[in-house]
Amino acid sequence: MKIRGKSVFTYQIHTPTTVQMLLSPRRQEGQIVLKEEFSTNPLVPFSNYNDSYENHCVRAVLPVGQLTITTEIEVLVDEEEAPSAPFPPYILVENLPTETLVYLSPSRYCQSDLYELQNLASQIVGDASWGYEQVEAIRRWIYQHIRYQYNTTNSATTALDVVYQRVGVCRDFTHLGIALCRTLS
Repeated sequence: MKIRGKSVFTYQIHTPTTVQMLLSPRRQEGQIVLKEEFSTNPLVPFSNYNDSYENHCVRAVLPVGQLTITTEIEVLVDEEEAPSAPFPPYILVENLPTETLVYLSPSRYCQSDLYELQNLASQIVGDASWGYEQVEAIRRWIYQHIRYQYNTTNSATTALDVVYQRVGVCRDFTHLGIALCRTLS
């Protein structure tokens, strides 16, 4: 599957600011970066490097004034690529560290306390084993039932909205996956 993306960020800079930006797709098994463009307006000198996790990073000092950063990418991905490494065992909620529990709570975009999402998650995972098999079932369902289409959602779109609309962008896919996984806890 070929994926194209474009990001445009406009900033008003009040003091020269050193930044590290991670705006590039990873170069890894299962995907090939066909095109990657990075530009600034006005032109700003920058350097490229890979961090310790092999993420492509851009480092620059942003000047005072208005600045626009634009990235465009085109990536060819293996549609059914899924991790094959062993995964850690499932941990019951009551055994999780206290500081992690906040990440299981419902949120503005991931309303995991709604019956509709709880019911959908139960249907999706069926009798899958706890843990990775459930997450993989949710990922597969999103891939098969939600269509990626730019400019179809906005900053108020929730996971439940995406279920009803059956369309969204990267952020919406992520929110839906998180919400469905949270309902299983």
